[in-house]
Amino acid sequence: MGSLTDDMTRLCGEIVGLRGLRQAFFQDLVRTVAQLKAGFRQAHEQMSRETREGRAKAVLDLKMSVAGLRQDNFLDLKGAHRAWFGPATSQEPKPAREPVRPTSPKTGEVARRPAAKGGKPGGGPAAKKRPAGRDRKKPQG
Repeated sequence: MGSLTDDMTRLCGEIVGLRGLRQAFFQDLVRTVAQLKAGFRQAHEQMSRETREGRAKAVLDLKMSVAGLRQDNFLDLKGAHRAWFGPATSQEPKPAREPVRPTSPKTGEVARRPAAKGGKPGGGPAAKKRPAGRDRKKPQG
């Protein structure tokens, strides 16, 4: 029986020793994963900062490009207008016109549109009267 006792003692010692190695390996693994996650987080922050700055620069460049194209288009239209209608005699803005409403020569009031034949005054659509019931003609066909 001595050999079984020795084998069990040796096995118990190996189990205890390997448990310590497993714990050390697990702690090392946790530490390594934490370092990797921190590195990923820093890389992501840097990448987002760079792309944000790049997008802002691209938008600014695009705005400047569009502004230049709009200015060129405006100048082209202005030149075409000048070619068709000649140079402007006055650079002052024209006053806004008020809408012209015809007035009645007799009363001086604002004239209404003449009534449509058989319709309402004011030029609305003419009211058609249709025969009701038996008086209505049936379509032939």
